[in-house]
Amino acid sequence: MTEDVACNSSLAKVRTVLAAAAGSSFHEGFSKKKFLKAISAMAIEGVFDECLDIGSGPFLFEMLNHQDSKMQIVGCLLLAKQAKLAVPESNIKDIIPVVTKLLNVEALSWGISVKEVAVLAVKRIVKRGANFRLMLGRVGAIPNLLALASQHGEDKLQILALQVLKELVLSENCNQERFTQAGGVQVVLDLVNSSCPKIRCLAAEIVGIIARLSNVRRGIASHTGVSSLIEAARTGSMASRARAAHALGLLAFVKRARRLIADAGGIPVLIDLLRDGDEVAKLVAGNSLGIISACVDHLWQVAQAGAIPLYIDLLEGGNPHGKDVAEDAFCILAASEENALSIIEHLVRILCYGSVESKAAAADIIWDLSSYRHSTSFLIAAGAIPLLVGLLKDDNEELRQNVSGAIAQLTYNDDDRQALAEAGVIPVLVELLQDTSTEVKGNAAEALNSFAEDPTYRDEIQTASAAHGLLIIQHMIRDDCD
Repeated sequence: MTEDVACNSSLAKVRTVLAAAAGSSFHEGFSKKKFLKAISAMAIEGVFDECLDIGSGPFLFEMLNHQDSKMQIVGCLLLAKQAKLAVPESNIKDIIPVVTKLLNVEALSWGISVKEVAVLAVKRIVKRGANFRLMLGRVGAIPNLLALASQHGEDKLQILALQVLKELVLSENCNQERFTQAGGVQVVLDLVNSSCPKIRCLAAEIVGIIARLSNVRRGIASHTGVSSLIEAARTGSMASRARAAHALGLLAFVKRARRLIADAGGIPVLIDLLRDGDEVAKLVAGNSLGIISACVDHLWQVAQAGAIPLYIDLLEGGNPHGKDVAEDAFCILAASEENALSIIEHLVRILCYGSVESKAAAADIIWDLSSYRHSTSFLIAAGAIPLLVGLLKDDNEELRQNVSGAIAQLTYNDDDRQALAEAGVIPVLVELLQDTSTEVKGNAAEALNSFAEDPTYRDEIQTASAAHGLLIIQHMIRDDCD
């Protein structure tokens, strides 16, 4: 049997089953109940499987292009089934333009919608991979799907359309551009306020995806757009929430947008993600909060929302990127005296009880914070100075580097210099001039130079130098006196 004959035979069989289910002629007496009965009969009698066993490309093409809507629906159902199977790409790709056009076909009078089963078939097709998603984008599926997503009052159809749109724009940049050019941004921003929770969630997820485009971020830099992005960071899958949080961080590089994000309730949402998210979500949320904190008005707001202990958790975690995020955030938050005091108290606890890696990270942050004038008195009051001096002798090179760097910075302040001297730092610094690490030796020399410029400590430096058989410091002092 040739492929054309097999195709005609299968078409005739489908018509026969439909007519039998209708109880009359093919074109008369068809209700939704009878149609569903016919579909069930075809499945039970193996008509679907038989149709798929033949050269299904021409057969499906005929079904989808048929003048009768019932045949189109059956064709879409067959296509949906075939798309789910491991059939060759060639069996489906030629049919994609046809099924895309069916997304515009209005509902039948007896309640079954061609466009509803067409979008179901397309949903199965997008799962086949990037090539199919690109093909659907090229043949104009995105504008048709956006039209379906905009049909208020048809929740099921809207949900199906949004599910497909999400897959189309998730990883294909050209589809993202097609989406924005077709007016998709405004469509999903409007749907974030839908009364249907599922629609709200899907729309918010898509907002989070497309907001990575700079031109889209400019378009949503309004209260409504920002609110939609915040909703995307609040709801949906963890990956979707992380994408939205990342988009909020990118948006926050614009000063005006930081205020909009804060006013729209973005800070508590990012705090929730920083506390309860997975590893990636925590990093993204922490980074975005840090950018938002760059506005002086938000320093207190972010801290009061509970950010500081959560950043400490990042700092003590095993992810080096988490340490970087926490360090950057603390450097911003510590511009506020109240925040600096809280941060330092947490860091001192880490210096006492943390792992070697955490202590090194804490010392690195203290090194940064010591440039703030108000932080130095907090370090003394919190008992950080003796701890830092003690850690100069640690076996871990990174820890010695960070601690010696922090101490070198602190020696530029009179009160800190005195506290360090009282904690016995000078002999230790002299010893470190023979350290194996070039950076540690450089930091030690910088700190000793600060002490040497203060006449109060010259005798102690000379004594420590002589005890270790070193003349470098003595020459440095002599040159200074001359």
